[in-house]
Amino acid sequence: MNEDKFIHRHLKRRQALSLLAVLLTLPSALWATPTQETSDKHKTHLRTFCETHLISISRFDHQIAFTSDGKLGTWIGDGTTKRWVSDWSLAPNGTFYTQPDHHSAIEFTVLAVSDTGVTIGYTSRFDHRSFGKDLLTIDRGSFEIDYFRRQSQ
Repeated sequence: MNEDKFIHRHLKRRQALSLLAVLLTLPSALWATPTQETSDKHKTHLRTFCETHLISISRFDHQIAFTSDGKLGTWIGDGTTKRWVSDWSLAPNGTFYTQPDHHSAIEFTVLAVSDTGVTIGYTSRFDHRSFGKDLLTIDRGSFEIDYFRRQSQ
């Protein structure tokens, strides 16, 4: 009789573990946050944001040098530690970012370099869940910005 109880408990435990395994391996799409994607919706705003927070953009060889007020930058590090920098250089396809934020993230990519400026692509993500809406919005686009150095005030 004790052996029957042991077998019964063992089978129930195995069934529970099997059910848990199924629940954990269901396609993540069942729990995915709805996503709304747009193209060039924030193009003008993000170009203005870059012009406001970049102090300079210049070209040397095939690199673009950026200096910002800290709102834009990139991460550098040795793999174990990273730090945010607001003075950086990128080759085409290099990326920089807005400062990390809990709800939004914007990644900028150098798409093309010309004699007068740079074409920057962007991917902007905003998570509305903290504001009570189960939605993730993603906007992708690009804009051109001329080289410049802002004068000290």
